[in-house]
Amino acid sequence: MPERWQQELNKIDLLEPPPSLRERIGQGGDRRDVAMPARHRMATITISLLASVGAGLLLWSALPLRDRSLTTGGASDKPDVARIICTEAGTTVLTPEVRVQPDGEHFAVDNQAGMDEVVIVHTGPNVSADIDLSEATTHTFDALPPGDLQVGCFTDHQLEAPFRPEELLHLDGLVPLRFTDPEALYVSPWLDCGEAYSDFGPFFARQGDEFDSDEELIRSLVPGILPDDAIERAGYPGSATFQWAFRIVRDGQVVALIRLQRQIGDVQGVMLASSCDGSGIGVNG
Repeated sequence: MPERWQQELNKIDLLEPPPSLRERIGQGGDRRDVAMPARHRMATITISLLASVGAGLLLWSALPLRDRSLTTGGASDKPDVARIICTEAGTTVLTPEVRVQPDGEHFAVDNQAGMDEVVIVHTGPNVSADIDLSEATTHTFDALPPGDLQVGCFTDHQLEAPFRPEELLHLDGLVPLRFTDPEALYVSPWLDCGEAYSDFGPFFARQGDEFDSDEELIRSLVPGILPDDAIERAGYPGSATFQWAFRIVRDGQVVALIRLQRQIGDVQGVMLASSCDGSGIGVNG
């Protein structure tokens, strides 16, 4: 995900992480492999930063921009909440295969052993998350893609060493969990051009201009979008994080990401956008 996009998502989350695993993540490196903390304090929202009041989230977005093949199949009768038990003997996953919901991935933890954290690590893209059990034992993650995860219950003492996101997979005590997306709810917000992209914007409509749809607004304000380019919402449909995020698809490739500002007074606009180099999107003339 483009760096400026992650900065905007961090603003949404109003991040003030307490002393815990969040403060022990290793520093350094470039944006391709550095964890960027994004903790969701949930009041009531989600993509969804949605749902369980008080749950904590740590999201490292070092996901390769090219990776869009995360949706996995699954029967509709699968559970839609991942249920985890933390005991002195370790971590037990009661629901090894779970369906995503429209607002993301739902977790419920039975913390029998008084653990401090549930660490969640995606085994494909370099994305991880964390539930702070001192605040809540249920949480919805609205920016984690479907796929195979490793999860584990830990105390703060067990996590004292600094970890880079990719190193979390080597923690002892992790157990597998899979989130499937049989209804294809998740739409990848990753560009297909790797690091070969540029940021642009913002663009604003004239005061009082009105638009019948988000697509009309985007096409009116952003130069370089071709008539055959498809404009699609990104992320989960019920997500607060991605509720105004759209992607532009050209010949089957995601070539631009658009984040709308629905209203600033009487003015609508595109607040943040990134496009693949050579696409011509966002370039006047």
